Amino acid sequence: MRVTVDEAELHKIALAERPDLVIIDLRMSEMSGHHIISMLDMHSDLSGIPVIITTGASRGELSGMDIPKETPVLYKPFKLAELSAEVEKIFESRS
Repeated sequence: MRVTVDEAELHKIALAERPDLVIIDLRMSEMSGHHIISMLDMHSDLSGIPVIITTGASRGELSGMDIPKETPVLYKPFKLAELSAEVEKIFESRS
């Protein structure tokens, strides 16, 4: 597992290690989670990496964003079991 709050570092890590999954907060101080999703999708070597979004935003606030329907969104506060279940779904669907 790797943690970063820097968009350039995330891009570098993602290209070097091609993670199995990216978990992002939609609202971060240094970068936008929505921007990160777009960056991953636009890069041919990174598109297809599954993403789980965590957010303190309301469902209404997200309605105007272009978040892919298959991308799980966990609304804060959420339980670790919810995150674990979403991770399991992603890896089960890939096997």
